[in-house]
Amino acid sequence: FHAMIIYENTWRLFFRCGGSVFPRTLPLACCSALIAILVGLFREHVNPVFKNPYAHQMFSTAVGFMLVLRSTLSYQRFWEGRTTLQQMSSKYDESILHIICFDRSVGRTSCSSCVDGSPDFCSDQVHLFSLLHAVSLQKLRSDENLGNLVADYVEANPEGNSERLTVIGGISREESEELERTAMAARAHVVWGWIVDDLIQRQNDGGLAVPAPILARVFQSAAEGMTALSQSDKIHDTPFPFPYAQIVGLLMVFFILSAPVTVGAYIDNIWIAGVLSFITSCGVVGLEEVAKEIEDPFGFDDNDLGLSWLHDNFNTRIKAVLGLSESTKRHRSQRWRKNQSSDDGHRHVSPLHYEELAEALAAALPDAMAEAGHGHGHDHGDHGHNGTKSSPG
Repeated sequence: FHAMIIYENTWRLFFRCGGSVFPRTLPLACCSALIAILVGLFREHVNPVFKNPYAHQMFSTAVGFMLVLRSTLSYQRFWEGRTTLQQMSSKYDESILHIICFDRSVGRTSCSSCVDGSPDFCSDQVHLFSLLHAVSLQKLRSDENLGNLVADYVEANPEGNSERLTVIGGISREESEELERTAMAARAHVVWGWIVDDLIQRQNDGGLAVPAPILARVFQSAAEGMTALSQSDKIHDTPFPFPYAQIVGLLMVFFILSAPVTVGAYIDNIWIAGVLSFITSCGVVGLEEVAKEIEDPFGFDDNDLGLSWLHDNFNTRIKAVLGLSESTKRHRSQRWRKNQSSDDGHRHVSPLHYEELAEALAAALPDAMAEAGHGHGHDHGDHGHNGTKSSPG
């Protein structure tokens, strides 16, 4: 699966080319070093022009400040995208967990996996949430190709193509045709509409038999997931402001041309001047390239988020929830009852005895009320004996 670059802070870090911005900085840095060497060779003609470096120092400070600010804002965009993406996945997780547990409460489904050929409600919902997550990720990376949604990643994609996203249970012909007719930006909302329709129909059929305020958690969690998707899409659809990017790029070009002239004019050794110009230009261009690399974390580049890997983890989690068998549920219920009825020095009431307890309370309630009324009458008598006016009856 395509994932972010995982690295260790060792000396090997400096020699990795995949995902590095150094290959893009080398041409400009070499040009800067060449200019510094040429200026050093003709220093006698340049020195009368550059009497002091103060003007260039002020210019370099302004360029450095703008580059640091651009890099900081790009880094913030990157982490905001990662945060909202995690929120989206976790809210989808929470929704499918609630759906399965709420529907199991009435004992109507076996909740076996749809890949095993059991078209029950729980497995259908797992399939739809897997599809919802997949089309959401396709929206974030601007991928309109439904052919990238596959049922079996290993067989359909043996080389680990990062464009492929696994959908539990595959995607049916009807679903594919409906999504093909839908714009890419609206496919996630279409799948969410299918889920809502199924939930309403299931409740009408007697499933999801929990109180309405509890069932509302399903819709609330999924709605929060859709909101997180919109927040992620905001970062993808909104590029870095054009005026800022334009002025930073223009100032960087001026810096690449002016820095080697200043260095070559004030350093006697032309080779040292060339090396310093190379390092300075490489750092400035590198910061700009890093900012451009991370300002949009969704896509197929080496430094983008590993959406295929994240989607596979999502599928693993929801299939684990689906795999909780009914026998496991019954075993846990029996163990709970056994623990509740055990004698550990505390009084336990089994859920099976709630009706008997209610009958005993109902039988004892009239006697308790009569005794309370008798005591109340004595209190009134005492009040009258003390000269306090009491109400009649």
